[in-house]
Amino acid sequence: MFCKAMKRLLFPILFGIVLFTDSCLKVDKTETNPQAAITSFTLGYFNVRFHDVNYLGNDTIVYTRQGGAMYPMTIDQMNNRIYNIDSLAYGAVLNSVTCNISSVGTVLYRYPDLDEGVAYVWNYGDSLDFTRKLQFIVVSTDETYTRAYDFQLNVRTVFPDSLIWTNADSIGYSPLRDQCSVFALDSLFNFGYDDNGILSMVCKKAVNGEWKVPQAISGFDAAGWKKAVTAYNDTLYTVSGSVLYCSANGVEWQTAADGISSIMPSDGNGWLYAVSNDGKLLKSQGKSSWSQVEAIPEGFPDSIAKVFTYPSVTNPALDRVIFTGISNDDGIVRTWTIFPNDSVLTRYDSPQDSSLLLPALGSLSVIRYDGKLYAFGAGFDGFRESSDNGLTWFFCDRYAYDYSSWNQYMQLPAALKGLDCGFSYATDNLGNIWIMTEDGQVWRGAINRLRKRLE
Repeated sequence: MFCKAMKRLLFPILFGIVLFTDSCLKVDKTETNPQAAITSFTLGYFNVRFHDVNYLGNDTIVYTRQGGAMYPMTIDQMNNRIYNIDSLAYGAVLNSVTCNISSVGTVLYRYPDLDEGVAYVWNYGDSLDFTRKLQFIVVSTDETYTRAYDFQLNVRTVFPDSLIWTNADSIGYSPLRDQCSVFALDSLFNFGYDDNGILSMVCKKAVNGEWKVPQAISGFDAAGWKKAVTAYNDTLYTVSGSVLYCSANGVEWQTAADGISSIMPSDGNGWLYAVSNDGKLLKSQGKSSWSQVEAIPEGFPDSIAKVFTYPSVTNPALDRVIFTGISNDDGIVRTWTIFPNDSVLTRYDSPQDSSLLLPALGSLSVIRYDGKLYAFGAGFDGFRESSDNGLTWFFCDRYAYDYSSWNQYMQLPAALKGLDCGFSYATDNLGNIWIMTEDGQVWRGAINRLRKRLE
């Protein structure tokens, strides 16, 4: 009780020093200093509370331990402020946390919202309540100068790895049949047949946009449409019959090249890839100038879900091209790769463990998101994740042990689970994943830390 009373001091009368001297004894005077400043501040260890799923599939609460040294504190000596630029983890428990302070002078702390006139001498090992407003005070050793620092501890308000979905974009959406989607020109385009069987296009701006009414497509024969549209260099491409067509708005189309059997959906990077009428893999960086890579090899997918081009992990200066799709010969999903300047495709060997194969999902859909490949399909049972360019795939189960090879927070909207109808999908440049279904649902989702702008 006595010790506690000694720590509590009235401010600004903080403390006094009474010096007794003896004329017969020599007394060494304590050296004092008129300066007062906090020179470093480090938060101690704290718990982080978050929701998890146990082995029974039930929600549970888990606590992990983090060190404050992971979040450096900034000391603004000009404005007498202490704060952290990198926010603490969502769910941080901060009502009783220690800290380490280096200073010139004696450090005190107070809670202005409790009693502004009361301050406490800070000692290493004290547990402070960082959920309240805090102020640190430094008093020079000669008691001539007092300095007060406002303290701000920033904490994330949302869990950064959560994938959050909304279906607000369903308003005004006109669903199409046999649809396919692509993101280009800061807009989401969806192509398919309307209720009257007319090949049409609907689109909306990714940010603050409303769905436009379906517009009939002109410029090519809809009967020969190959039900695939891709974007490259702000231009849309599709194939009807054996002709490649291009468009700047998705409605009016012009001839771009002849002798093209199919166009491969591309992520818009590197090159545009297509298949010629005589079975050759072609690539291009323009509308009409195509070069041959090689003849389509045996076992190459007949239906390409997506072509991705991104820097190689081993050599970031060199791009790698990934082709993922289903082969009609055996119905197996296969991944092929090539470097842009090479002329030979290479097929990844299938892993010996069959559980690591990507199953031949209906309406196989593949996206590259958060630096990994994710696949899903009709029925929307969940995402499969690949961190090795499509060689092995792991189902993104919500339950994970202490270490897992998948992102357990990558989950599809619950409303889509079990849905067996046509759909289209796309990703945009704002960190969003889009899923449009033939029954009129539009879902937009993003991992919190990747979302660039909210509507």
